[in-house]
Amino acid sequence: MSLINQMLQDLEQRRSQGADRGLPAGVRAVAQRSSERRSGWWLATLVVLLGIIVVLVWLLQRRPSPVPANPPVAVQTPVAPAAAPVSPQNPASTTLVGTSAVPKTAVAKKADLPPASRARASERLPEAAEPASTSKRNIKSVEEASAASSKNDSTGKRVEAIVGAPVKQISPQQQAEYSYQKALSLLQQGRVAEAQESLGESVRVAPDHAASRQALAGILVEKKQYAQAEQLLREGLSRGGSQPEFAIAMARIQVERGDGRGALETLQQNLPGAKDHAGYQAFLAALLQRQGQHKPAIEHYLTALRLAPSSASSLVGLGISLQAESHLAEAQEAFNRARTSGGLSPELQQYVEQRLKQLQQQSR
Repeated sequence: MSLINQMLQDLEQRRSQGADRGLPAGVRAVAQRSSERRSGWWLATLVVLLGIIVVLVWLLQRRPSPVPANPPVAVQTPVAPAAAPVSPQNPASTTLVGTSAVPKTAVAKKADLPPASRARASERLPEAAEPASTSKRNIKSVEEASAASSKNDSTGKRVEAIVGAPVKQISPQQQAEYSYQKALSLLQQGRVAEAQESLGESVRVAPDHAASRQALAGILVEKKQYAQAEQLLREGLSRGGSQPEFAIAMARIQVERGDGRGALETLQQNLPGAKDHAGYQAFLAALLQRQGQHKPAIEHYLTALRLAPSSASSLVGLGISLQAESHLAEAQEAFNRARTSGGLSPELQQYVEQRLKQLQQQSR
């Protein structure tokens, strides 16, 4: 208000000074009234402006500070411990520790500002945002490097485990069995030559594989390669052990070649390992019967029948040898059992009927 008083005093002085000038009275009166009207106008305008200024200042002082719509959230970034030593050999770790502390202060300052000031602060401080992105890139790089290192380690361990694992060895017997099964499959398909080759491989890697040797001998017999088949079976018998099937197959080959005596010798030589083999005993009895040795034949037939009581062929053979030794009642009983067994072929059935008629005539 002192400023207003000072201005009013200045106006009064100017008015008094204008009154002392030597002007006509009429002119001065008009000028005085005009000057007074102008002075009053300016005074009123000045008072209004001053009032407006005072009101604006008062309103600005009473205006509350703006509150941000969203409260600032403190952003935390990973910071390495101060006491942890940094290895110079790991540049990724060094970069991470060196830059992670910078964005913490910058982000905290931006979070404390209002939204509008925060935007201006981002424009003024571009260097504060760059370390944050750099830190994220460094963290990602370290994680990728760690993952790659772990992957390489696991891959290396797997390779080392595979290389260091003991390789399971296949025994010759297992390899021979595989070749034998393969040969059986080939035989079912009618591929005899390939089956013979596979069986030969089986015998080569495992000479004691009896099934392969016997099957190969059977193929050679079918091809009428008797000498090779006999040699193959003889080698099997020479390896020792009980091999009644080899002896039977070899004796059949010898019979096929017309060497009955050789076949009988083969069976007699290998008899100790075939005492419980019904087929072996019956075959030996038949060879003895062909040689006219009916008494030992009867013994081997009886042994075979104890092992296989329903064998029709053994009953017929026993009846023939009993009839040759004049044991007519026993022979008739053997033929009758063979006839009722149901295991005779039509030809053998007719042969048994003829033998029974002969026995009836002899008993009269």
